[in-house]
Amino acid sequence: MIYNGDYYKKDDRIEIINKKLYVYRLERVKLYKDDKILTSWNGMMIAAFAKAHKVLKKEKYLRAAENAVNFIEKHLIDKDDNIGVRYREGEVLRGGTLDDYAMYIWALIELYEATYNAAYLKRAAELNSKMKSLFWDDAGGGFFMNSVEGEKLIYNPKETHDGAVPSGNSVAALSIFKLSRMMGSAELEESAARQMQFLANSMADYPAAGTFTLLSAFFELYPSKEIVCLIKDEEDFKIIKDVLSKSARINNTVAVLRYSELERSGELFEFIRDYKLIGDKTTFYVCENKDCSMPFNDINKLKETADILG
Repeated sequence: MIYNGDYYKKDDRIEIINKKLYVYRLERVKLYKDDKILTSWNGMMIAAFAKAHKVLKKEKYLRAAENAVNFIEKHLIDKDDNIGVRYREGEVLRGGTLDDYAMYIWALIELYEATYNAAYLKRAAELNSKMKSLFWDDAGGGFFMNSVEGEKLIYNPKETHDGAVPSGNSVAALSIFKLSRMMGSAELEESAARQMQFLANSMADYPAAGTFTLLSAFFELYPSKEIVCLIKDEEDFKIIKDVLSKSARINNTVAVLRYSELERSGELFEFIRDYKLIGDKTTFYVCENKDCSMPFNDINKLKETADILG
């Protein structure tokens, strides 16, 4: 390398340049950093980590997801379940939009599907009710972007475009479908159908903008299965988690519950409150189109049941 007419080793040349750059950076005005913690983006991150843990079985992904949930619950959600937009240096911007609610609810459902911890599903159901009260348009269907309790705007949009980031309406549709099937709720099933109709109308004009909406369409258009697993002991729980993590069907939903917790969680899983263990062993129920199989104990039968694993 040639520098100022003299020959230098390559490493020396790089060292000189680095020193000059370092001095220059110290002397110039420092750039601003965008270090806000956004609820909606963290929701997407949590969902991704939960999926990664489910597939790859790496605990570090689960820890990252759960740590983020704990942060959001502590810093970004108030005692009335109002979700904030962002957190920075102890300050929270209140007045969360549809995206903040929808992304975080989706994250909680994905975390439930990765862990089968009923607390995550319960929290998702609570916040879904809050989201509906704040954003749902009962007259025209769909969710507004801004809360009805917020500032009165000349125009309150209903975003449906799935671009680099999916729309709040698309994510909300998927979450409501999953909640309705997991919880056996006719009210949520009706809400999901109305939301899908609203999105279908917008997709008719520009189908390419509804890529995330298609995930919800699977629930509406194709046969799905609802799988209920009543767990007798922890060893069975680990085996079943491994089996279900291989599921490739987008529109299958799974409720996994320790039998000892059934009475306590009956409000959340009301439709399985009266389900029993068969032969005092871990028991499986598989339903399709409101038609349920006879309960069985054999894990191999669960694996072999048509289409459960894709």
